[in-house]
Amino acid sequence: KHAIPQTGPDADMLQDGVLSVTPSEGMVQPYSTVPITFTFNPTQPKQIKGFASVGQSDMAQNSEGAMVAIPMPYASTAVIESAETKQSITVSMTGCGTRAGVDVSHRVVRFGECPVHERKDVLVTLKNSAKVPAPFSFPPIANFSVRPSKGLLQPLQSQSLVVSFRPSQLGKFKSQIKCEVAKGKLTIPIRLIAQSSSVAKEKPPLKGGLSAVPKDFKPNYQFIKSQPSNVVNDTGSKFVREKPWETVELVNSTSWDETTEKFPEVEKQNMGHLTYSVQELERRAAHRDEYINFLRDARVKREKADESMMQTKRNTAAKRDLTDPSGPDLGMDRGLDEPIPPLPPAADKLWLMHADGANGGSRARAPADETKLITKKFKSTPGTQAEVRDCEAELSTVDLHQVTVSHKVMDFGRVCVNSVTARSLSFTNDLSRSVLVQLGRLEKELSKSTPSAQVIPGGAVAGFDMYFESSTEQTFKKTLQYTINEKHILKVTMTAEVVPIEVKMSESQLNMAFPDDSLDVSVSRTVTLENPGNAPCEFFWASRGPFVVTPEQGRLEPFSSAEVVVTWQPAPGHKNTQRLALHVPGGEDQELPVTGHLPEPKCAFTSKKLDFGLVPVGIARTGIVEVKNTGKHPAICFVDNFDPSSGLTCSPERWRIGVGETQKLTITLKPPAARNYAGLNLAVNVRGSKLLKLPLLAEAIVPNVVHCETPELLDFQDVTIGGNERIIISMENKGTIPASLKLDMSSYPDFQISNAPFPIRIPEPVEEPEAPPGTANGSLVGDARGPPGTAATNANTETGSHASFN
Repeated sequence: KHAIPQTGPDADMLQDGVLSVTPSEGMVQPYSTVPITFTFNPTQPKQIKGFASVGQSDMAQNSEGAMVAIPMPYASTAVIESAETKQSITVSMTGCGTRAGVDVSHRVVRFGECPVHERKDVLVTLKNSAKVPAPFSFPPIANFSVRPSKGLLQPLQSQSLVVSFRPSQLGKFKSQIKCEVAKGKLTIPIRLIAQSSSVAKEKPPLKGGLSAVPKDFKPNYQFIKSQPSNVVNDTGSKFVREKPWETVELVNSTSWDETTEKFPEVEKQNMGHLTYSVQELERRAAHRDEYINFLRDARVKREKADESMMQTKRNTAAKRDLTDPSGPDLGMDRGLDEPIPPLPPAADKLWLMHADGANGGSRARAPADETKLITKKFKSTPGTQAEVRDCEAELSTVDLHQVTVSHKVMDFGRVCVNSVTARSLSFTNDLSRSVLVQLGRLEKELSKSTPSAQVIPGGAVAGFDMYFESSTEQTFKKTLQYTINEKHILKVTMTAEVVPIEVKMSESQLNMAFPDDSLDVSVSRTVTLENPGNAPCEFFWASRGPFVVTPEQGRLEPFSSAEVVVTWQPAPGHKNTQRLALHVPGGEDQELPVTGHLPEPKCAFTSKKLDFGLVPVGIARTGIVEVKNTGKHPAICFVDNFDPSSGLTCSPERWRIGVGETQKLTITLKPPAARNYAGLNLAVNVRGSKLLKLPLLAEAIVPNVVHCETPELLDFQDVTIGGNERIIISMENKGTIPASLKLDMSSYPDFQISNAPFPIRIPEPVEEPEAPPGTANGSLVGDARGPPGTAATNANTETGSHASFN
């Protein structure tokens, strides 16, 4: 037991748990120890509130004139008593508790203007004026950060912090971050003010990469000094005068602090103030803000309470809950003005004025999508006299500008080898007469393009279907010439990047393993194949060793994907590390490294064979064998299925054996026909190890049962109604195994069968009369007396014995 005295000057602190001992009671076993925890948890001294209070009761002036916290001593005694040994052990407990003396250099940090995706950093200093370590931490806040966000200040240590502003959106930002000291024993609020009214030209790239080193991940600080209020609010907002203590680093300031001066209490009350020190102004402003926030919060609470009371009265008068959104009023007040929905904005048609003239025609609209081919084609040669005259006329520069082409540079993009890519090259004729447009010599890659010429009527759009196909890898860039009216030669640049067929795999390598609770023979993983090209491609997989891919071949349509399953089934003699080959006709062959992780177990049968001996056909017989784990890893075992015609079964079919453990297997043999089971083995697959085989020995035979001196016809002769007559039938087993007999007479309700109640030996003739007594064979039959039996009766006969029935 222990006891702490609760009297003296520190009684209140002791009752609050300043000094405690746990556990308060217990038992110490022989030759053992029990730890006892002594806890010292000092609390903050009581604060004297009010404007007349200047300074703190636990603060004093040191030799340098600075205000420091006065340590408060604590002392107590714990007594450990033992009733059995009548011992009393006294433990003295002493300690000193002091206020966390941490201050910050900037209570307000102004960053000024900072574009989005850029940063600004300000150095802020934390100083610990106490003689005990003080842990500190800053909670996360949006768009602002502190680095380091937590740490430990040693006694009289100063720590520089980097307060950063990294805006991710436009706007003005006013936040407050709280520095928590000693797990919330002291909280220092810091106001953060910044604004972002522009966006940086470039977003900074993400840091990283395979070649990056730790120094590449360090931030690029942009240090500034905390901006004054007139600089921060230069965007036309309301002017805010800067506070005196916001421009002074209070931690490193050497200005006069009147709170460090010691005056008598009467003199303090009578002395007048022409001004206050910066430290005192900051303390008074914080005190005033605290009471202003208290009054505001109290007013909001009163208004909410009054509104809740009035709502309760209205609900009572209406006898229902008026705020219920499912009620008759839908939670809305009565007597409200009906809202008038605004009219949608008018979308008037945009009217355009075109110049009238003999050269102008109805303006046609060229198609916006180059991948959509224009199905309507015009004739390739002029047919009428007017068309011949128009197509032979020479066009002026102004008229040539009325015949426009959809592309100056037609880019087919990234295409695959042997793929066909189609684009539409359209011509718009804004003239009032027809023009003849003819394509020049086509390159081999564009030879499938059609048509070669078209007569485009006035105000129409004609489309030429351009087909690109290349059988080799290249960067294609050629010029296609076309003529208008066979007199004006113009050109269009054709570009394309021809790349080989590529199939992307979702996995660069596969590491496969079985779960700890898995009893499966194999494990599978899915790999996604993606065809990013514009041509269909076929793929072929080559399975190797214990790894099999399904499906092994297939076809990927352009810009599509498919899934294949890689299955790993460990097998003895095969390596569990392979490289699966992927062949893509017309593309680059790839390999997929696969690795199966499986420790090699070892198991063995505890017996060398299982011998069933002679087994009757149709009779089930069971045998027990054991498999033992002789390795250093758990093993998963499976039994190969027997041929159904053999009549053999094993239970269980799969199991898990721990290290050093054994597993019993029940082998059941029920032969359907006579046969010899020599050469048949019990095969047990150990996952990841060699195959175990146990020879099975058995011979299934058919019992040899015959009648023993039974007539072929059972003649009961005359039987009185209500009476019964019995005839004894005797069966003899001349085989070497027991036989099970069943006689069923259910089809004949007037006849009943039962076992003979008393065996009767029927002597058989002996060939040698001089044979000694006891060597004569006989058969057991039932006595003619006894009650009648049932319609069906079972009997078992051992080897060389007889069974008899009534």
